Amino acid sequence: MRVEALKLGPSDEVLRKDVARKYGEICEEIYLKGTYLLGFYTQTLEYALQLKFGKKTLAMSSATDCTEALLRAMGSPSVIFPALSFPSSVLAALKAGCPVGFVDVDWRTMTIDEDELRDAIKSEYMMGAMEVVFFASYVAGGGYANMQKLSELGATVVEDISHSFGAMVDGREAGMWGDHVVGSLVATKPFQAGTGGFVMTSNEDVFKRMEMMREYGRDSSLGSGVLSERGGSWRMSEMEAAAARMNMMYTVDLELEERRTVLRRYEDRLPNLFKWPENVSPNGYRASLIVSDYQYWKDELAKRDIGVVGRVYDRPVTEQPIFHGSFEKMPKAKEWCDHHICLPCYARLTVDEQNYVINAVKEIENEQGNA
Repeated sequence: MRVEALKLGPSDEVLRKDVARKYGEICEEIYLKGTYLLGFYTQTLEYALQLKFGKKTLAMSSATDCTEALLRAMGSPSVIFPALSFPSSVLAALKAGCPVGFVDVDWRTMTIDEDELRDAIKSEYMMGAMEVVFFASYVAGGGYANMQKLSELGATVVEDISHSFGAMVDGREAGMWGDHVVGSLVATKPFQAGTGGFVMTSNEDVFKRMEMMREYGRDSSLGSGVLSERGGSWRMSEMEAAAARMNMMYTVDLELEERRTVLRRYEDRLPNLFKWPENVSPNGYRASLIVSDYQYWKDELAKRDIGVVGRVYDRPVTEQPIFHGSFEKMPKAKEWCDHHICLPCYARLTVDEQNYVINAVKEIENEQGNA
């Protein structure tokens, strides 16, 4: 049996085809009208996200651009990242002129050490920072656990829900915790449109500045070609916005519920699967198996024709080559990266395929135990 690493969309093929047909009609409409940017579908996507999360929303070309625009609009504050972060977020902060720092993540619970985070925030203020931002992500669950404490320490929270759309923490949906929120719509994410991103805030001044930055920094109150902010061509296309809106209307909730069902089946049958803290209700985005040797497991699963998406992160963000060793190592996050592998976990994974994966994992574990 061949098990693919990932297939997008819910299991209902009739629904997928129906949504594809409707999307095709919308793309034809967009083409015939010639309104490719900042039209009806961008506006309806933004409005739908605003209704869902209660924050003013901008759809943009990528989550990276959203992050840069947000941090610029906030005045380039000091930013603290979990060691398990994607490098593009850190690069966006650096492009925005922000000093950056990092805190390690305990792989056993996927939470951040509270004392380490508290010390990092205090240190930034002692060094003269006017504002300190904690860039919270779903993978580092401590970003949610410490929201109240962060507020007490005076830290602003930017919540990245690229991995966590639809997940719940303490009964509240991801996206409802942060002062500001960013998210990616890249095709592999739980809520996708092929590419693009969105940013949400309740701060009117920050919103207006980001809105200008999305169009090169253009200030329409001063004239059509007058720039008052440093921005870029950060607009989402109407076709991408339409894809996101269609998925939000018809498929994402169903797809995530089916992913959760697969994850629960793995959890019931595989004792070495990573277990989220009790206060977290995951969305099924990843099913991470704790292993002794990532490469060994990847090879063994490949021998059995089981595809894997790899790891949540291959290495801590501080060890990405692009930073040339500028940041200190994060040993707890490194241990997590070296000792987990992500099993296939998606809505279109059949029960037979799930059982095949489960039996393969048990077989490999037995072979390791007998070696």
